[in-house]
Amino acid sequence: STQSTWEAVVSTQSTWGSEAKATPMKSAVVLCLFALVAVSFAAEAQSSLAALLAMKAQASGAIDSAMGVLFDLKKASLTERDDLNNRNKTEEAEGTRAVAELTQILNVAQTNYQNGVEHREFVEKEIEDTEKHIVWIENRLAEIERKLEELAVQRCHANALFV
Repeated sequence: STQSTWEAVVSTQSTWGSEAKATPMKSAVVLCLFALVAVSFAAEAQSSLAALLAMKAQASGAIDSAMGVLFDLKKASLTERDDLNNRNKTEEAEGTRAVAELTQILNVAQTNYQNGVEHREFVEKEIEDTEKHIVWIENRLAEIERKLEELAVQRCHANALFV
C-alpha cells in the first residue's frame, strides 16, 4: 500500500516524461531524495538545537554571574547598613551623653548667674543703705556740732551769770 502510494506520487510528479511508469529505481531515487532532505532538516534541527542549548548555557552562565553580583551587592549593602546602624547607635548614645553634660553645665551656669544677680542686688542695696547711713551720720554730726556750739554758748552765758 505504501509502495503503491509512492508509485502514484512518483508517476504524477515525474520529470522524465508524462507517460513514464514508476519503476523501483525511480522510487528508490525519490526515496533517497526524500531521505536526504529529511537528514538535512534533521541536521539543521540538530545544529539549531545545539545552538539553542549553547545559547541557553551561556544565558544560564550570565544569569548565574548576574545573580552572584546581585547577591554580593545585597550582602555588602546589608553589612554596610548594619555598620551604619551600629555607628548611629554609638553616636546617638554619645550625643545623648553630651546633651546631658551640656544641660548640667547650663543648669550650673544659670544657678551661678542667678546667685551673681542676687549677690549684686544685695551689694547694691548694702551700698544704698550705707550711703543713706553716711548721710544720716553726716547730718547727725552736723546736728551734734550745732548742739555743741549751742551748749558752749549757753555755758558761756551761764558762766557769765555766775560771776
